[in-house]
Amino acid sequence: MRIRKQAAARRKVRALGPAPTYAAAALFAACSTASDSRAIDDLLASVEDARPVVVGGFDVYLDGDRLVYVKEECGAGDVDALFFLHLYPVDEADLPEPRKPHGFDNLDFTFERYGLRGGGRCAAVRGLPEYEIASVHTGQYMPGRDPEWSGRVSASDLRSTGAAADSQGIDELFASVEDARQIVSGRFDVHLDGNRLVYVKEECGDEDVDAEFFLRLYPVDGADLPEPREPHGFDDLGFFFGEYGRRGGGRCVVVRVLPEYEIASIHTGQYRPGREPAWSGIVGLSAARPVGADAWVVDELIAGVEDARPVVSGGFDVYLDGNRLVYVKEECR
Repeated sequence: MRIRKQAAARRKVRALGPAPTYAAAALFAACSTASDSRAIDDLLASVEDARPVVVGGFDVYLDGDRLVYVKEECGAGDVDALFFLHLYPVDEADLPEPRKPHGFDNLDFTFERYGLRGGGRCAAVRGLPEYEIASVHTGQYMPGRDPEWSGRVSASDLRSTGAAADSQGIDELFASVEDARQIVSGRFDVHLDGNRLVYVKEECGDEDVDAEFFLRLYPVDGADLPEPREPHGFDDLGFFFGEYGRRGGGRCVVVRVLPEYEIASIHTGQYRPGREPAWSGIVGLSAARPVGADAWVVDELIAGVEDARPVVSGGFDVYLDGNRLVYVKEECR
């Protein structure tokens, strides 16, 4: 099992790791209730076709290279206790030195650090390390450190569950967007499927999923924006593939659930190193185009070529930016 290190912090999910050899997705509850609820919607969508590898106080799903803990009806009492997560590697030499005498890696965690709550539900995510895992033992402690609930799963169960779930889930997602509206063509094709965006790529490698995705939603009514984003005029739902994506059979899929407010336009794509867009698209979903949406796209395009020399100077200056030409005119009517 492999997990790529995610270096950047996101609004809802940030990558943390107890050791430099692996990273973990950290969901923190500093977001608004609406944001938490949307993030949980996305997590539940990512495991809706999967079979839990552990059933207990929380159902635990294997989603690619991470474990997703889910509880549908969740109160404060369900998240107070410490979660334990013990990983037994195939080769004990892969363990950090302090853990070698114990024979397992200890990734115990608190819900406060790795979980979020919204709409009466709870979810937590823990990324798995890079080494090959023989078995997993996870659950929650009661006061006194007796397990309140727990489950063990072997590597064969993890492999069969993960491979089958990913393959089946990707097949179903591809099928679900066959007749859906494609709103962006790029490294990933992006489809609008009901209340969600589905990003698909048929031939997908590591280089296609390493870069950060950006997703900016411009509402018809600016009052619908979460408070931290109001000055910018858009809702920022940027993410990494490791948070919401699946891979299987050489293909990649990402699902993002859209908020309930009416959306005027969507701007999405992926960054290159340095945060210039590698590919992007903006599409209007409403006749009411948000003020400032185009300006943000123009700003990003100009920023992407600000250190370049134009290959043509004329009515428009023309820049070669990777595999595309960018035409720029500063004072344009």
